Amino acid sequence: MTGDEIIGSYTKEEDIQKIIDSIKSKPIEKTKHFYNSAIYGRDVDEEFIDETFHKFNLVRLINKRRHEKGDIGYDFYYEISKSRTLIICLIPLKDKILMINAIDRKRKWQDSIISSSNKRF
Repeated sequence: MTGDEIIGSYTKEEDIQKIIDSIKSKPIEKTKHFYNSAIYGRDVDEEFIDETFHKFNLVRLINKRRHEKGDIGYDFYYEISKSRTLIICLIPLKDKILMINAIDRKRKWQDSIISSSNKRF
């Protein structure tokens, strides 16, 4: 398998809440990739990410993703404003959550919804 593959896309409040409930009590560990990509590469403010992460009421979309090495992860799309979205990428493990990336986009979260045929609409 090459690259990452989206295997699910969730916008219903009850589906989003199930995923949130499964991860919210576990400790978060930020990976080296997180720092290289989000903080240094994209210049996303770490304090902003930390403050926003637990504001689960702002999550409007979660994409479930199979990563290159087979890990299952989730991309949380936080609606910061009508034209700004913070995406926080996580991989849940048995005893912790790896925060692997964060992207601050100047676009609506709706632009990231994937249909069942894996095409954006």
